Amino acid sequence: MDQKFNDNQMHNRFMNDPHDPARFELPNPTQDFFADKIMDNIHNTPLGRLLGIIAALPEIRQEKVEQGRRICSRKDAELDDQLDAAMDRVLEELLHDG
Repeated sequence: MDQKFNDNQMHNRFMNDPHDPARFELPNPTQDFFADKIMDNIHNTPLGRLLGIIAALPEIRQEKVEQGRRICSRKDAELDDQLDAAMDRVLEELLHDG
């Protein structure tokens, strides 16, 4: 039987926070098994691939966000066409990478 939570780990948990009531709880091996399986297979799902793409995006640049808000606050037909074209490109890229 594979026991993932050994005496050394119990000792470390107790020493890190002796007032933590969770120090006496053993982990649920079934829960760990399913969590591991989900994490192993997450990248094989459409949602997992989308999360991977999002994680690879650069950090937010506040000046770009402000510029986008200013542009979106005006209402005109040209803006609507530009937004439609941008959404089409995003969807095409997501579908192409999948």
